[in-house]
Amino acid sequence: MQKYSYNINSSSLLEQLGFGEESNLRFVWRRSINEGGYANKWTPIGEHANKRCESARDILSKSQIDKQSDYFFSPNEFFNWRNSKQLSSLRATYIDIDTVSHKTLTEEEEESLINDVFRVIVEQDIPYPSGYVRSGSGGLHLYWIYDSIPAYKQQVLRWKELTKNIIHRLGKGQNWWIDSSASLDPSRMLRLPGSVHTRSGRVVTEHVIIDEPYTYESLCKSFGVYIEQDNVVTFKRSSTKSKSKSQVNNGKHNIKHWWLKNYLNIVHHCRSRGVTVGQRDNTAFILFVALTQMHKDIKRCNSEIEQLNDEFIHLPHEELHQYLETAKTTKYNYKKSTLHLFLESNLGMNADFLYQTQQKVRLTPEQRKEKLRVGALNAAKKKRDSTLTKLQSVLNENKTSVTQSELALFAKVSVKTVKRYWEKLEFVRDIRLASI
Repeated sequence: MQKYSYNINSSSLLEQLGFGEESNLRFVWRRSINEGGYANKWTPIGEHANKRCESARDILSKSQIDKQSDYFFSPNEFFNWRNSKQLSSLRATYIDIDTVSHKTLTEEEEESLINDVFRVIVEQDIPYPSGYVRSGSGGLHLYWIYDSIPAYKQQVLRWKELTKNIIHRLGKGQNWWIDSSASLDPSRMLRLPGSVHTRSGRVVTEHVIIDEPYTYESLCKSFGVYIEQDNVVTFKRSSTKSKSKSQVNNGKHNIKHWWLKNYLNIVHHCRSRGVTVGQRDNTAFILFVALTQMHKDIKRCNSEIEQLNDEFIHLPHEELHQYLETAKTTKYNYKKSTLHLFLESNLGMNADFLYQTQQKVRLTPEQRKEKLRVGALNAAKKKRDSTLTKLQSVLNENKTSVTQSELALFAKVSVKTVKRYWEKLEFVRDIRLASI
């Protein structure tokens, strides 16, 4: 097998990301294992007037000696809290590569995965990443680092377009795939180099390929990403949302109906094309997300995903529920663009249906008149059939012969109506044709 070379330099990837030299806030998340399960702690580092921040040096020291905790950090920076609306600056574009079924790889398998990823990078003429991080389980985080840029709205859009372009070019391998949801999230937390992956027991290591950071503009141009900036950019972030009177639900959008359409299309794809071994976990995940959006009853969701698993996913039940554990407690919200990318990248599915809308056909005045005429005829026929059925039913239920007046009384209709249908009724016994 050909070995694709990637020169490893001695400088620090965290140093290039400005870890410990934040102009605003960066966050570190520690997930500790204890007898009751997991204990989580969020720690800000950087500068903030109202937050108690910890030094980056202390965080790194703790993460290297703490064998019972997983540590994650945010490559990008924030004003106040870690969410997309509080983004202050972008420091890197990253790609989160996971192993198929989240399997922990051996060191030999991990080397094979890295070689395969860089083979694709060379073949697709993708600019080499600034470096990469081995997550400790066999996964990989690729980083393209550049000097800090303000997280204006247009810059964030460009950042996402750049990431989509890289994801599309990289595709997926036999034993790896790209977590597009994580890669397209500018507020994402990734494993901190130097910490320990508690499940595998291995150290998370960083490997620098390029010492100097990229120029953000040149990196975007190399991927053909061009988004014009607004002439006037308001750089205002607020923790409180202003309510607008125009934000009124017009009833045209129903999230449950939207997820139902997605669910039916995914199930149809799986039944007609089948589910490969490498797609099983992602198929189960996205179908379960759809079910939880459609139904509030988690037991019903569990029951339905188990039926789908038995039909075409074919994961062991224990592995299925273990993989869906976070999806049972976390509500995942997808946009059309991210769901489209997820389905195409991870399920190999044509997801253009997400952008297909039903266009109402405008009728001419003549067509509207004809439609009304046909509708009126159909409604009249339906009413006549219903009346005839009603009269026949009353007639059959009576054990004695009835007159037209008596039949009208029993059926709660007028005598005139009975006379209109009299010739069409089927008489099973003698009827008195007495005068009325």
